[in-house]
Amino acid sequence: MRRYFWLLSTILLVAVIGFVAWGGCAAPAPAGPPAAPEVKLNRIEVVKYEALSKDFPKGYSSTAVGFFELALILDITNPNDYPIKLEAARAAIEFEGGPDKWFGVGATQAYEYQWVPAKMTNQLRLNALFTTRVVTLALLVPGAHAPMLKALGMSHNDMIRKWWDEVDDLGFKIRVNGDMNFTSPQGDVTATFSDVFPK
Repeated sequence: MRRYFWLLSTILLVAVIGFVAWGGCAAPAPAGPPAAPEVKLNRIEVVKYEALSKDFPKGYSSTAVGFFELALILDITNPNDYPIKLEAARAAIEFEGGPDKWFGVGATQAYEYQWVPAKMTNQLRLNALFTTRVVTLALLVPGAHAPMLKALGMSHNDMIRKWWDEVDDLGFKIRVNGDMNFTSPQGDVTATFSDVFPK
């Protein structure tokens, strides 16, 4: 009988010690709203490219229109002690036409969900397609880019030719400005970013 009593006492003691140890080591529930993740432009890749026709900008046909597609690779670092969910990402894209002369030419966005683990970094790829029609319309927005083109002594077609000739080797700088929306059980937060590639 004493042996069973001793065995039962030992099991209870081990259980109590284990429970106390587990309770002491358990992470406290996170409090307060999440900190905004850090978003950085890792790199830009040329995904697709079609050169301009030799007689550009004469006419408008399938042989006279060029295009290229860029992929923006963004690093998203979660500083929180718990996972956070990316719900939406948006980015505006500007091309440099000359020293300190930036031209807004397009935008891209994504609404696919992804979870970023605690203290970890995920990557997001945003693709943006540029055609001569799209870029021409952006450059011809009244009052937006005309003064800069004039200061550079270039027409909008000259600028398009320059970008198409150089983009395959990323011979000009590209600036990306954007924001991302995140959610978590502790609340919602928005991260903004602005970066240039190549550096």
